[in-house]
Amino acid sequence: MKPYSERIKNVFKNGNRIDKFNIINYGVFGVFSVLGASLYAKGCLKSVRLGVSDTITVSSIILGILGVFIGILIGQHENSKFFKAAKKANRDKDFFGSLMIKIRNQFFLNVVFIMLTLICDFLPSGMNLMLKLVFLFFWIWLFMVTLWGVFYIVDTIVVISINDTKINDTSEPKHK
Repeated sequence: MKPYSERIKNVFKNGNRIDKFNIINYGVFGVFSVLGASLYAKGCLKSVRLGVSDTITVSSIILGILGVFIGILIGQHENSKFFKAAKKANRDKDFFGSLMIKIRNQFFLNVVFIMLTLICDFLPSGMNLMLKLVFLFFWIWLFMVTLWGVFYIVDTIVVISINDTKINDTSEPKHK
């Protein structure tokens, strides 16, 4: 447990805002999920079923993006100056492996979200309100987690690409 707490302290001391938010994101998404379920219970949100097709569309786009990321990451792993520098430091397997695992996990979470969304469409309309609220809580939470996961992966790949550019800039003359 100590290494994990040390990592968290290091992120809050040295990390950027995105890394700091990545530590607390599940709690923040939980608050938004409770807020969404509360609004539904009070009647401010009329129907979840009207948004089912839109959320499946967004999830399908996310799945496509994740597939592209796998290809980009594999291409970068072999040719990138960033990964070559990481290999010299014996960290390339850590970076590459953790990114691939993050993409895989996001892919699975997104598939679970799509299945949950389809189940939402088949739930009986006269279902117990408490069961609807629990279902809505998990649905909103999972949607936000999948969106954040893709954003975080995009940010990580951009940081790798920027570092790759910085490495290239130091070895090649700059032309305007």
